[in-house]
Amino acid sequence: TRMPAVQAFAIYASIAVFFDYLLQITAFISLLSLDTIRSSLLRIDCLPCGQVPISDEILEENPIKSKDDLKRPAVIHKKAKKPESFLQMCFRRFYAPFILHPIVKLFVIIFFVFMLCFFLNQTSKLEVGLDQRVVLPSDSYLQDYYNSIYAYLMAGTPFYVVVRTPDYPYDIYPEQQGLCSLQDCEFDSIINQFDGAPYVAGPAFSWLDDYLIWAAGDNCCYYNVDDPNGPLCGLEDLREGSGVNCEKCFKEFNSYGRPSQDDFYRWIPSFQNYNLTALCPMTGTAYLNNVLFDDDDMYGNSSEIPKIRTSRFSYYHTILSTQSDYINALRTVYDLADSVSEEYDIDVLVYSLWYVFFEQYLYINTTVAVTVGLALLGVCIVTLIMMGNPWMTCIILATVLMIEAGLVGVMSLWSISLNAISIVNMAMCIGISIEFCSHIAFAFDEAKGTRNERAFKALVEMGPSVFSGITLTKFVGVTVLYFSPSALFQIYYFRMYLAIVIIGALHGMAFLPVLLSLIGPPRGSLVKHIRSWFNRARAGEK
Repeated sequence: TRMPAVQAFAIYASIAVFFDYLLQITAFISLLSLDTIRSSLLRIDCLPCGQVPISDEILEENPIKSKDDLKRPAVIHKKAKKPESFLQMCFRRFYAPFILHPIVKLFVIIFFVFMLCFFLNQTSKLEVGLDQRVVLPSDSYLQDYYNSIYAYLMAGTPFYVVVRTPDYPYDIYPEQQGLCSLQDCEFDSIINQFDGAPYVAGPAFSWLDDYLIWAAGDNCCYYNVDDPNGPLCGLEDLREGSGVNCEKCFKEFNSYGRPSQDDFYRWIPSFQNYNLTALCPMTGTAYLNNVLFDDDDMYGNSSEIPKIRTSRFSYYHTILSTQSDYINALRTVYDLADSVSEEYDIDVLVYSLWYVFFEQYLYINTTVAVTVGLALLGVCIVTLIMMGNPWMTCIILATVLMIEAGLVGVMSLWSISLNAISIVNMAMCIGISIEFCSHIAFAFDEAKGTRNERAFKALVEMGPSVFSGITLTKFVGVTVLYFSPSALFQIYYFRMYLAIVIIGALHGMAFLPVLLSLIGPPRGSLVKHIRSWFNRARAGEK
């Protein structure tokens, strides 16, 4: 993925999962073994140095006849059937018979198919972006600032169109026509195309237009013949008797009324530093940073007149009130820049200060597809290896996709925008969804009997664990996020993870058992079934 936030999450999550697995197969097993020894010696869990009194029943079963008997475990664990828990009894007596009733199965399939269609329809309404107010604490003073900006500031943000083609011939008339916006310029010039584009407010602030007007003015540019590299002549110098020998800067114009090639570049620095006068109300001081020359010494101290390396033209966007406005405005000027670059064979770049924050949303659909697709591919490969049954893998994959679609639908309904944070949570949804599905699927694969009987046994055996060990624990952990003072945690973590837990639990404990009872695969791996089929075929031949 091209999103740095998603890349960082993937790297840290991979490292965390690796060390979690490493600790489970090393430290956790060791500690569990030590705890088993503690329990057999009747030592107290919180105070392992202390030991509970040995009852008469234990002494009868384990008589102490010598010192060596004191080292034996006081309790010998016998293999016995684990007593049925209350939750397991509820699943066996009430939930499993109810959910696997033929009429209930029909309603379950219809309900989940309808829910899938509804959530898929909502995905088209999903908004993209991240409101700045969401990142801030609810009591931050910046909340009032951003609220006032969105409510009362009726001005768009500035942006720039940069011509990056080195040594572009600004002094040649046909090339000028492609960049200027004066009355005699081309109607579809680069500047005019940006002027008329959506999300662009008004005409450009064009140094080229103003410079051409200034050059054509009769009372604007005069220089001191005795000091040609010095400042231009002012009003006092132009009066008779001033003693200053002033001459007009632009003595020759081409047939189109534009400055000659020799004069065009020479007087741009003077234009940028020209002071307004009553006779010439035109200046280029606003464009001091809009023209960059090849020669660093661009104010006439070099013998050769420098050429322009790059230049820019200033614009303003229209009022952008929502995240969608910002994204659409960025997409509009980017597409237009690519279009005019190809049309005029010129390198045009557009930029503004906020573009760097919204550029990620131009390719966010691709990022979502790649991130979720790779997560699904990884889940598919691991499930196929662990279960060895493509049929079961496809069923699990379909259930996980339905959970993911449900999450996206909830995002649209619950005002959760699509951005880097939600993409990370969508990838997490794939992993969490597997927890709700894999336990039931593994139990179904190990059970014997008809499909309905195997689904019943899977629900009774693993349903309580999924409900108490996965659903309730995650629900309690997610609920804490609701009390966070930051809207970011409330929206992108509490809401999204609550939706993942509820939708995942519904699919894992209702839809998946019903689906397995209807189209579940045969018991065992595909390799085992293929090998059995070949053996039967060979036996038939003999």
